Amino acid sequence: MENNEKIAIFKKDKGLITDWFDKIYWEIGNEYFAGINKGKVAIFRINGKQISKWFDRIYLNGLLNGKSIYFIAKKDNKEAIFDKDGKQISDWFDEVLEKGLVEGRSNYYIARKNNKEAIFHKDGKQISDWFDEVLEKGLVEGHSDYFIAIKDDKKAIFNKNGKRISNWTEKIKEERIKIRERLIIGS
Repeated sequence: MENNEKIAIFKKDKGLITDWFDKIYWEIGNEYFAGINKGKVAIFRINGKQISKWFDRIYLNGLLNGKSIYFIAKKDNKEAIFDKDGKQISDWFDEVLEKGLVEGRSNYYIARKNNKEAIFHKDGKQISDWFDEVLEKGLVEGHSDYFIAIKDDKKAIFNKNGKRISNWTEKIKEERIKIRERLIIGS
């Protein structure tokens, strides 16, 4: 329902259950929604209780579309991951990729800082060094315990503890990581 171009959520038998917002993003059936006011966004429970601080941006993938209990928020051009209670679980980075933890695929995510990428566990532990690129296939997407990193145009395979288990080479193809079999084949 709108009031002077404001939007709120009403419940049939209880009336108004949220504050008024400039905009709302809510997927029917989800317990959480994003309320937008004056260019800032926060996450609320469907009962109207605010669970996050106000941010410049909150990405829809994750909590808001029901894929996981996590969401990525952006503030002052930095991004971090938060849980369903609004608790920050990662440091602030230049960018946090949605694949993995935020999409509900694994306990890992990739962060970017100073044009480099690294893998982190949901508990905040950094799993890998900072590389030119970390491929999402394998560990981050939840298909295996391995990942491929790229440094100086060469690739290497690493285990979930961040230990390199192959030589640096140009010949590794990500399709060669056998999914769920824990076998690694390089070409």
